Amino acid sequence: MPHVEEQPHSEQKIAIVGAWLSQIENTGEVSSIDVDVLKGALEELGANFEITEEAKDSLGSYTNKDKALGMTSVWGDTFEAYKDWTEDYVSEYESEHNFRLPALKKSKSKTSGMRHFLGELTAFAAGEMSFEDYKKFTEARLLNGLKWAEGKPEERVRVQIPGKTGTGTMIASIPPMFISKAWDQITGRTSSN
Repeated sequence: MPHVEEQPHSEQKIAIVGAWLSQIENTGEVSSIDVDVLKGALEELGANFEITEEAKDSLGSYTNKDKALGMTSVWGDTFEAYKDWTEDYVSEYESEHNFRLPALKKSKSKTSGMRHFLGELTAFAAGEMSFEDYKKFTEARLLNGLKWAEGKPEERVRVQIPGKTGTGTMIASIPPMFISKAWDQITGRTSSN
């Protein structure tokens, strides 16, 4: 009788994804993960990947604005709550670390990279972003956040993004230790202070 590998149950999937994200945060490098495990964990946490083609196309977009339809379709009200949480996170982080996070030039947003974190994780889980792009963007966001925090903004990296030409874009960053806080928020393990 052939050996059939069992898929982990929901709590195991959430734990596997949590450990994977922790490793990314601690090393700055994205290792591979079974996309079905990632998708299953996000579904257990409220994601609904049964969405329209238009919403799927939206998820595959690069900008937060263009991804919004897909994110609202997958996450519903959780997406708005996450966006609100990122605003609170910026205030708490800046206060706690006595440090100003970088803002986008045009919009002055300090939460763009944080919103990209959930958007790109969701797009990757949905099959609307390749592992290579997920790895490239996540590693650049982490490195840029670290270099900003270290006071070495000139060492940040540019990344080629879809639809843009030239030497690449200085993409929005994620502050150090953000991923674990975001995962706590997504899994509902945060305290509401």
